[in-house]
Amino acid sequence: MPFLIAIMSTIAQSSEVILQSIDNLENDEFHSDEGNDFKLIKLDQGCKIEARFFISYANTLYQYFFQNDLIKATQKTYRYQYQKDFEGSLGHVTDVYQHSSAILDIRDPDVKKDFIRYKALFPNHDLKLCEH
Repeated sequence: MPFLIAIMSTIAQSSEVILQSIDNLENDEFHSDEGNDFKLIKLDQGCKIEARFFISYANTLYQYFFQNDLIKATQKTYRYQYQKDFEGSLGHVTDVYQHSSAILDIRDPDVKKDFIRYKALFPNHDLKLCEH
């Protein structure tokens, strides 16, 4: 039975295709202490944008699900656990755990603004693939 579970898990994950990935944008608009990355991911229906910001003790992942319009937005924060006496050193992280999660209100003007800013990072020909 574990073999079937592994196959089903692989099939479920294969429906996501990364259309484009952007790492470490260095400008004031997307500043992060330890870097950032942005991904446009094609789903079975529509797409999602993942925006991740890294800081010394955690990273925050924002996900925006959309087809023509924004459907859902979420935020998850992951914290790092370090070797004793090496707190804050990313080279000494021993574990990463989810600290919090939230579903964002897609009617909130700030959520809409962030979605539009992140969406603008990707070329129109890739975004057109999200309409199906």
